[in-house]
Amino acid sequence: MVAIVIKEVLGDTPRGVRAIVAHGDQRLDAEVVGERARLEGEIGRTLIVELGFTAVQSWRVLAAEPAVTHGLFPAESGGVRVVGVAHNIIDVTPHVFIVDVYLQSGPEFLTLEADDLSGQRPDLGAALEIIVTGLAFYPTWT
Repeated sequence: MVAIVIKEVLGDTPRGVRAIVAHGDQRLDAEVVGERARLEGEIGRTLIVELGFTAVQSWRVLAAEPAVTHGLFPAESGGVRVVGVAHNIIDVTPHVFIVDVYLQSGPEFLTLEADDLSGQRPDLGAALEIIVTGLAFYPTWT
């Protein structure tokens, strides 16, 4: 989950709206899933949302943990750059695992599956940079 603020609604999508959202001091172009009228009513307010994405474009282990740069950032490729730490790794089967990436910019996590990382398992505690495409936010409405 992450916290965002909808700054501007750009248009409709089949599941909600395309919007400019703020995450910390970063502005991102992303889909926010939900009814347009309700989402427009939330402009300027902090929303707690689940984070989803279409695909991992690339990922890498960073040489040193960049604690001050954790979070979500626009990527030059047009995707979104996620920087965080491999906080938890859950083995589902010997070849399937789930990685929780902690962003350290709040109580914020991104969950990745083995297929998202081409089956390569990062070390627990490794600083990661993941470029995702198709970023979508799902409000929890709590």
